[in-house]
Amino acid sequence: MKEFRQRLRAVMELFFKITTGIICASAVYISIFGGTDMEFVVAPFLGQILITAALCSVGSLFWDYEKEMSKKSMLLNMIGHYVYENIVVLGCGITFQWFYLSDWKMLLGMVIAVAVVFFGIMAFSFGMDYKTAQKMNEKLNKR
Repeated sequence: MKEFRQRLRAVMELFFKITTGIICASAVYISIFGGTDMEFVVAPFLGQILITAALCSVGSLFWDYEKEMSKKSMLLNMIGHYVYENIVVLGCGITFQWFYLSDWKMLLGMVIAVAVVFFGIMAFSFGMDYKTAQKMNEKLNKR
């Protein structure tokens, strides 16, 4: 039960990070591709962001970064996770009509936004884990 609560907590933390990243990326994306003539309704868009973030967060259950693995396994794990995130975000983007597949600039902008959010969240998470490990090592050295 304790492991389940820890995994649920990790998914919720990731959900909030992803939601924040999507909102920031969306603000930039909309300002670049939206123009002044874009008809934009905020309420449905916020719901779409939450759905997308939830699908991305739940997908993190398939990748376990907590267990020890080789560098090659870790790299394959990260690539698989990144591909999953792209499929989810691009799939939601098509479903919610955030962009048009016929417009390669919009599609490229979405792929870049996914990369920035994904690697930004990953760097932030690894940085936080590193700081936690450093604090734990300091406490162990004081004993």
